[in-house]
Amino acid sequence: MHGKITTYNIEEEIGTIHGEDGQDYTMSTVDCQSIIQPKIDAQVNFEPHGDKAVEIYVLSSQIADTSQHPSSHEQTHHIAKKSPSTLLPYVVTGSVLIFIAVLIYGEYDRRNIQKVQDSYEMQIKKIETLLATDNCDEAHSLYLQAQETRKKIFEMGMYYSLDSHAKQAHAIKIAECYAVKNDFRKAIKLLDIQGIHDPDYLYRASIIYQNAGDTSKADEAISMASKYDTSMN
Repeated sequence: MHGKITTYNIEEEIGTIHGEDGQDYTMSTVDCQSIIQPKIDAQVNFEPHGDKAVEIYVLSSQIADTSQHPSSHEQTHHIAKKSPSTLLPYVVTGSVLIFIAVLIYGEYDRRNIQKVQDSYEMQIKKIETLLATDNCDEAHSLYLQAQETRKKIFEMGMYYSLDSHAKQAHAIKIAECYAVKNDFRKAIKLLDIQGIHDPDYLYRASIIYQNAGDTSKADEAISMASKYDTSMN
């Protein structure tokens, strides 16, 4: 379904989408499948799930930075000195040069972003391989490296929330890896129930806390999981 983001809180990473069916749907960035940052008035495609939007793809595109080009006032002042007979060649030439510059900059930027994204995907696959062999420490070390890579992607203008990073980089699986080995100190250190809105993550975190003997945190994780679990509403 097509829709538009009408409200969005970047700190809480939640908002509202107004669908083409006239209904409003709650959204969370953990359900965003695209790398473009959600923002108010952005056009999106999504799948409705009750009153919640899932599998969200943000369709808005970035606008190239033209701050280095002369202002329209300066260009007008300069062109005003030209006679009408010489105006058109300057306009055409300038437009072509600007277009070429934008294309070059866009391709350079795209390749840089793709390079960092490929690096991130390789780190995720390596984490999966390490977890398959119960290598908790190396998986944890690579998880921290992947977190830094994800920050670079964010700085380049592509949006990745910490919530979706924890899910994609298997933070909970690494914590469970430590828990199986009864190393609850390292397991709990990986958990961040305050910064996560994923019910599955929170339910699994509650089990780790429970096995570690921290019933207070276990109850808190369960309570938060119930809050975000739309299937229970």
